[in-house]
Amino acid sequence: MGLDLVQERAKRERAQARLAEQTLAIRARTLIPQDEVDRAWASEVAAVKQILLSAESTHTDRICRSYELAGPEVVRREIRAMHREALMQFADPNRPIVDPKAP
Repeated sequence: MGLDLVQERAKRERAQARLAEQTLAIRARTLIPQDEVDRAWASEVAAVKQILLSAESTHTDRICRSYELAGPEVVRREIRAMHREALMQFADPNRPIVDPKAP
């Protein structure tokens, strides 16, 4: 019976130590709650969709003009530039992350 009590105390102390470590990590913002991570990813996915879907309308005229003036190779360059521009927007470390569920 004494051994079970010792084992249970040790188990409880380990659990309390893990909880204390998690609490400190949360306060230090090195452990982020799952709902915050989910919101951040949802925001990033929404931003990717918005930029990629708007690219067609914002670049159509330029791409058509390129084709008329110089042909398919220039169109490929324009499309690569469009992709690079979209990717650079996401590479910007100062780009604000917006919560899509925020009012």
